Amino acid sequence: MANSKVQYTADGSTQSFAVTFPFISRTHVDVKVDGVSSTFTWDSDSQITISSPSLSGSEVVLIIRTTSQATRLIDYVDGSNLSESDLDTDSKQAFFMAQESLDELSTIDNAALATDTHILVADGTKFTNVAMSGDATLANTGAITIANGSIDLDYMAADSVDGSKIVDDAIDSEHYTDGSIDLAHMSADSVDGSKIVDDAIDSEHYTDGSIDSAHIGDDQIVTAKILDGDVTLAKLVDATATNKVMGRVATGSGDWEEVTLQTTLSSSDEAIPTSKAVRDDIVSIVNDVGGFHAIADDQSFPNANPDPDDGAGTVVSIANAGGLVVNGSGVSTTGRTLGSSTVTINNIPATYQSTTIADSLGMHVISTVTLNTYNYHKMIAKEGDTNIVSTNIANVNTVAGISSNVTTVAGISSDVTAVAGDASDIGAVAAKATEIGRLGTADAVADMAILGTADVVSDLNTLGTADIVTDMNTLGTAGNVTAMATCATNEASINRYSDEYTIAGSTPGSPSEGDLWYDSTNNVLKYHNGSAFVSIASGIADVVSDGSPQLGGDLDLNGNIISGVPAYAVSVGNTANVNSSQGDNAITTFFYEIATCANAGDAVTLPTAAAGKVVVVANNGAEDADVFPASGDNIDAAGVNTAYSLESGTNVMFIAQDATDWDTISGGGGSGSITTNGLYEHAHTISANYVITTNNNALTAGPITIDTGVSVTIPTGSTWVIA
Repeated sequence: MANSKVQYTADGSTQSFAVTFPFISRTHVDVKVDGVSSTFTWDSDSQITISSPSLSGSEVVLIIRTTSQATRLIDYVDGSNLSESDLDTDSKQAFFMAQESLDELSTIDNAALATDTHILVADGTKFTNVAMSGDATLANTGAITIANGSIDLDYMAADSVDGSKIVDDAIDSEHYTDGSIDLAHMSADSVDGSKIVDDAIDSEHYTDGSIDSAHIGDDQIVTAKILDGDVTLAKLVDATATNKVMGRVATGSGDWEEVTLQTTLSSSDEAIPTSKAVRDDIVSIVNDVGGFHAIADDQSFPNANPDPDDGAGTVVSIANAGGLVVNGSGVSTTGRTLGSSTVTINNIPATYQSTTIADSLGMHVISTVTLNTYNYHKMIAKEGDTNIVSTNIANVNTVAGISSNVTTVAGISSDVTAVAGDASDIGAVAAKATEIGRLGTADAVADMAILGTADVVSDLNTLGTADIVTDMNTLGTAGNVTAMATCATNEASINRYSDEYTIAGSTPGSPSEGDLWYDSTNNVLKYHNGSAFVSIASGIADVVSDGSPQLGGDLDLNGNIISGVPAYAVSVGNTANVNSSQGDNAITTFFYEIATCANAGDAVTLPTAAAGKVVVVANNGAEDADVFPASGDNIDAAGVNTAYSLESGTNVMFIAQDATDWDTISGGGGSGSITTNGLYEHAHTISANYVITTNNNALTAGPITIDTGVSVTIPTGSTWVIA
């Protein structure tokens, strides 16, 4: 068995292989795949993984050790200390080199040296003893005789056979590789029809343009042989003709013939119009009747002139012109195209000047020859208002029919006022005398004239419905008037609240960072973090309301105190686990009592250390108990995972100074105690490892016994005195 290498045959399912031999350094180990060094990584000292090449199966994987032969790994110097490690390394270097030499020699089959029927063949990983089977003879003198016909291609160098090694007329068609005879190796005009297989010449072997009309039979070209789009007009008609196309006209022969192209549209059945002629005719018709272009709102004007002839006269219908601002001259410049260009609308009537068009009102404007400039045409009433007017048209007609009476009443308003003042018996009239008097003023008459317009009458009819009257009565109460005044003062804040806070069952559209949304579907309050809505965890009203409060970080008292007597979690009546083992009886409380310790060394385990954590352990059991740190922790610098021996009848406070180290404060006797008679007592057996603090001295009253497997470490600069 080899001592410095191991060989595997890959199965294609793994790139990882075991290293079965020892080595001094990983740099002494190489991995070869089919005799070529590969790239690999170490999983451990006993396994590698090949990074490259990827193994598909059947490859030979050789892991081999080559210990340094040119340089000694250990160089001894006079007066130096001899360590076990240096001696081992030095001897291993020689030992491993010897193993590697023996392994190399063992690859040679000695039997092959003793016979003339075998030779040694190297395959990149070892030498193999191969029988020559009569193809070659190895003489005792070392000469090799090769039998006739025994050399195959595998044993011949590329391009090693030239014409001088080939017998004349010895190469026949069986020895030509398919496709190996090219034009350069054929004489001119050496291939005639007898050498071409019937039906063997296809289009790939025609030279472009080599087939002329003399070699095409009559009636041989059918439609299927003509490429789509490859028959041009020049192949069908006189290409010099002007404004002619191929067509079939209603009054013609019925065959395809030349048809005239019209550049001006007419009603003739003997011609075909051009696309420009058709467009010009459509533009002419549209200009006669006027174009029409509908848009959703004043921010959706087309980027180009909507007129089909890029001129004036096309009507643009704005479905909702609400928000369009009109100045005192009847001009609006707040409209926008879809590309955000400014739109100018001129000639807006005085009724709408210095106003903002109300929501849901539509507007018709007419294009001009200037891009993005329009003239006002008419306003379009709200659909709801139109419906109300239509419903109440009889009332409107009635008011219009008695307009003269209304004017007369306005003219004698003072008389009406006088009558009202004297009509004591008509209590209702008397109660409203002031209001009736106001109706006769010029302002009131002007207001009533406005109230008589169709739009206002429609609005008043709406306001007169029972539900709206009830609503207005509610709004008219003193409290609501005050509330509305407050709302008016805080309109900006209200609008902001409306924009930033939403109650809905689905995600609000176009949110901004900081917006709040109460998801009524899931009953969760969420806030927008700039990219998405995130749930806000529910909280508590105060600490008293939380039965198990937890801090999310350090509590800073800011110079204050916690009043009252604090209570700590305690665990009493515990039994130390039989047989000392780290992890047994994990402590989870501030105070932990070992009530039962049946055997010396029965164990409990501290929690994982964290800076500032405090645990008090009391051993009220009959025997000394082991207190283990959590895995990876250290108590009093005695060593990682080393137990602290807590004597029976004593207690100790463990204080964590950081995430891994505990310090102890002993009480109730500890490892020693001071009696009331001025004597200091301590146990006469050391049952746990102990490290004397650096630069401190220690004093022990002897005799003292150190338990088997236990040590006391005395650092440099410290002294232990046993008196």
